[in-house]
Amino acid sequence: MPGPRRVRVVSDSTADLPEDLVVQWGIQVVPLRVHFGEETFRDGLDMPAEAFHARLARGEFPATSQPPLGVLRRAYEQATAGGGDAIAIHLSSRLSGTYQAALLAAEQVDGRVAVVDSGQLSMAVGWLVLAAAEAAREGRSLDEIVGLVEEMKQRAWVPALIENLEYFRRGGRIGRAQAVVGTLLGIRAILALQGGETVLVDRVRTRQAGLRRLVERVAALGPLERICVVHANAAEDARRVARDLAPIWPGREIRIVPAGQVVTIHVGPRAVGVACVRAR
Repeated sequence: MPGPRRVRVVSDSTADLPEDLVVQWGIQVVPLRVHFGEETFRDGLDMPAEAFHARLARGEFPATSQPPLGVLRRAYEQATAGGGDAIAIHLSSRLSGTYQAALLAAEQVDGRVAVVDSGQLSMAVGWLVLAAAEAAREGRSLDEIVGLVEEMKQRAWVPALIENLEYFRRGGRIGRAQAVVGTLLGIRAILALQGGETVLVDRVRTRQAGLRRLVERVAALGPLERICVVHANAAEDARRVARDLAPIWPGREIRIVPAGQVVTIHVGPRAVGVACVRAR
């Protein structure tokens, strides 16, 4: 009997996967687009991070868009070349049209491509992608890997302290938290995704209180399977959060991951989040 078909893993740039892990696990990453007026850049590839953050600091509000259909299709064709299968794990369909575009692209590929709506953003997607890549290397089948990811995404969470809600308002991504946005002037919010949609987790008056509350929220989750701190140009605060979380992750390093450009546009500069997966 023939052996199991190999499975390749595809994601997009909003997973915020560090490059060393992308290379180590052979993951294909498709970049979303960033638009400053008439200028278009591939997320994380065409514009240096310093230049990107400088433009935000000058008050520019960029837009984002999903990868072109043809780019997704080519990524899936490469992933399934030679008769293999592929799993494509993308950011929440409530935040972007990427998932819908991915479904269309997968239909145009001869190989078998399973497209998964992660319902999440940033390294909450990244953890699902890494788990899929680990399972693929173990020789698990596509159906097994899809089942693993679908189960794991129910345990993934990325609460984030948001410094500037204007980015959510302009992007129309505030979701169920919309009802309280008008009451948050002068207040910082901790937001997360639930069922793929933005929800208000907590509200605080100062940034320092928000960072403490973020740590408390994560610590209250109990045992964790995976964890990292993600930040949008707020490295020092991210290091502080990682230090404060160290007791719940004894003996292991909590990695600090800079948010990509599209994720930063979603959450706003100086946001700090904790991407984690609760233990079963």
